[in-house]
Amino acid sequence: MADVAAGLLAVIVLAVRGLGRIDAGSGQTAAGSRPGDWTPVLCFGVLALAVGVTGVMLLRLGHRAIGVPLLVICVVLAGQSLRVWP
Repeated sequence: MADVAAGLLAVIVLAVRGLGRIDAGSGQTAAGSRPGDWTPVLCFGVLALAVGVTGVMLLRLGHRAIGVPLLVICVVLAGQSLRVWP
């Protein structure tokens, strides 16, 4: 349940951030440098942390068939977080 809640929260935050960019993009100039946006990094990082903790807990309980794929998903999400690093 924690993975689903973290995933939904990340989707909502990223969607709201995308809606805010639609209006803000029209008034920007090419010479202005935008500050780094940490929202995707934090969303993917928190989601990776939630999935990783769940995967480790399932491995410790002996559910390898569920824990190992969750850890793989955790690594993919951590890689995505590093990819969007500003």
